[in-house]
Amino acid sequence: MLPYRILMLSGIGPSDHLQQYGIPVHVDAPDVGQHFADHFQLVLNWRLRDPSKGYAVGSDNPLFSEPQYGTGSHISWVTSTTGPRSGLAAAVDADDASDPNGGGDGAGDRQQSHYLLRTTQATMETLIDYESDPSVPGDHDGDTMIAASANPPDGSHIASVMVGLKPTSRGTVRLRSARIADPPLIDPNYLATAVDRWAWREGVRGVVALMTAPNTTLGRGVVDGETPPPENAGGPALTTSSTDEEIEARVRAAGYNTYHPMGSCAMGRVVDPADLRVVGVEGLRVVDASVIPIAIGAHTQAPVYALAERAAAMIAGRA
Repeated sequence: MLPYRILMLSGIGPSDHLQQYGIPVHVDAPDVGQHFADHFQLVLNWRLRDPSKGYAVGSDNPLFSEPQYGTGSHISWVTSTTGPRSGLAAAVDADDASDPNGGGDGAGDRQQSHYLLRTTQATMETLIDYESDPSVPGDHDGDTMIAASANPPDGSHIASVMVGLKPTSRGTVRLRSARIADPPLIDPNYLATAVDRWAWREGVRGVVALMTAPNTTLGRGVVDGETPPPENAGGPALTTSSTDEEIEARVRAAGYNTYHPMGSCAMGRVVDPADLRVVGVEGLRVVDASVIPIAIGAHTQAPVYALAERAAAMIAGRA
């Protein structure tokens, strides 16, 4: 998120915000620092019926001691899914109806043509982890998260890691002061839209059913149930009978960011999509994830590599 700070501290940004810190305004660019998006994630830890079977790290299973195991990731599989399209369509309508500008990303589209309703779109990514994951919100010291999980990797738990792929909620990043060394004020505004709340309710319900329902392999003989986080981070254990309110409360209490910030210098608003030049400024480009205008359903590393290669070709005159 450094580009937006460089722009603002150089006098390119919302004039009222710059004047608040005594920064001379060279270009009034109200969209700098707006439209911030990030992938939200949630970890659920699942208690095994029989830890002696060696399904998880920390057990006596010799496979976890093999040298090649340590060269990879302790993840079994990754899948991307969505829920019933009718529920998603209703959430899209609710957001469009509540937005005075006609909706957010994809604004004004009919249900059938809205980008989120295309059959190629997925709203949730789920990873199954061979060990419990302690990365739930606890006390924070600067940028360091202090784990609050009571589940050590002792072979008794596996975990599901869920990531919201297509968030439509948008937040802001603002200056804290006129000093570039000071960290920004970030308001990700998670779960602000009906679409995002629907995606998380349906996503969590699907994972809970996979892990605990009697008609699944995991539910019949592998998983005993969910072990919830401490009292300050999420409420009772989730089951197939959990209500919408209980699921949403857990997501809000125990969810956290993935460090995939996007959109605060978005193409079409702050930079020209044709050449990534900052609108109203000669010879200045922004080339990082902050120019991505709509949250991409993927990890941001590879797309930013591609963006940088394209920008390098533009600057070198080859594109």
